[in-house]
Amino acid sequence: MTSNPSNTPKGFRYPIYSDSPDVPRDLGNLASDIDAYLSVNKGPGYLVYSYSTINFATGSQTFLTPIVITAGSTYNPQGSGAYIAGDRVRIINNSNTSQYMEGFITSVTTNTNIVVNIDIVNGSGSSSSWTFSVTGLQGVQGPQGTQGVQGLQGRQGVQGVQGPQGTQGVQGTQGTQGLQGPQGTQGVQGPQGTQGVQGPQGTQGVQGPQGTQGVQGTQGVQGPQGTQGVQGLQGSQGTQGTQGFGYAQLQGIQGLQGLQGTQGTQGFGYAQLQGIQGLQGLQGNASTHAFGTTPPPNPAIGQSWVNTNDGRTYTWDGTEWFETYDNLSGLQGIQGLLGLQGTFGPQGIQGIQGNQGIQGTQGTQGLTGFYAASVSSNITLSKFTNYFVDTTAARTLTLPATAALGDELHIFDISGSAAINNITVNNNGLNINGVSQTLVIDKNYAGVVLIYTGSTYGWRVS
Repeated sequence: MTSNPSNTPKGFRYPIYSDSPDVPRDLGNLASDIDAYLSVNKGPGYLVYSYSTINFATGSQTFLTPIVITAGSTYNPQGSGAYIAGDRVRIINNSNTSQYMEGFITSVTTNTNIVVNIDIVNGSGSSSSWTFSVTGLQGVQGPQGTQGVQGLQGRQGVQGVQGPQGTQGVQGTQGTQGLQGPQGTQGVQGPQGTQGVQGPQGTQGVQGPQGTQGVQGTQGVQGPQGTQGVQGLQGSQGTQGTQGFGYAQLQGIQGLQGLQGTQGTQGFGYAQLQGIQGLQGLQGNASTHAFGTTPPPNPAIGQSWVNTNDGRTYTWDGTEWFETYDNLSGLQGIQGLLGLQGTFGPQGIQGIQGNQGIQGTQGTQGLTGFYAASVSSNITLSKFTNYFVDTTAARTLTLPATAALGDELHIFDISGSAAINNITVNNNGLNINGVSQTLVIDKNYAGVVLIYTGSTYGWRVS
């Protein structure tokens, strides 16, 4: 029998016997013929490099991918490779392979650029050397673990030692007692604000100078002293408040000290308990390549080296370099199944929280008192003072240049001649009843109360 060469539809040449032309009997050279065909007709691969300077950031990023066959720092023989829109890719920073960005390809201009919508960033700054690789989506998060057991309640802390009482300041000399005017009606007490956390006791401020003592009037009857309440547990001493003003001649009634309430046990709720966190899934390996005419020193097992002289790729197996073909791509294989998400591991038990110590209740603050002053000339007024004006002549009284919320003062026509000799109150730049104006008191024996409500309405007259 004789054999004659015959060609397949794809151009492969093999000998066949003339008596059976449809059945190949000599396939010895088929493999080498296939290799020769693929070396010329190979498809694009996925080993793509880009040397665009790109910042680590989410959103649309454009990576230039022109074909560069000449060996060197911008070697990229495959251009844009086999990537198409819709592929999910990981773009690795060649300068620091632990840094990368991931996202879906939105468009590919063949051998020109690849546009990626970045949704995962692991790195900062920018890079101008990138390697593309195919990646998959992150797996579904596993179910939350059962809640841990609540820790035991801690013991109650020891009560602190009571601090020493400060020394009493020197009492000033008593001036001449002024005339006692009629007592004004007491304003409605505002609601008490929420008590803040008590801080450490600050240093006591310097005592301000004592105001001018008015003419001493008839001494009022001293009120009975209130009974003292049961003393509560002493808490930490708070910051000393501002010293109030009072009538020099009248002593107010001492208020009752309230009982100290006990601190309730702190409750535990589900808001503080954290569920058990699962174990993190394994991270996939990222391929790294070194470029040069000689192998890199001290390679790690699995590290790849691209010989820039001939474009071949080699991998270190721990003993020697062997040639691999990750830069040559044949037909694309079927994509593997997505790996299972790792289960979450248990969370550690939360430590025991101790009880909060008992806080002492704060005593009720006494009412702010007023000074009394007789006026027989033109003066500038001060807050928290009762002014008894002699109206045998017209008077001009000037309000303070500055005022704080809640400042108050009272003006009385003590002579009963304000209808003839008016009392003019100069606003000194602040509003009165919402208007920048002066106030004129022209009623005999009139009494006026001014309370500062803020910069908008100013002094409210009542």
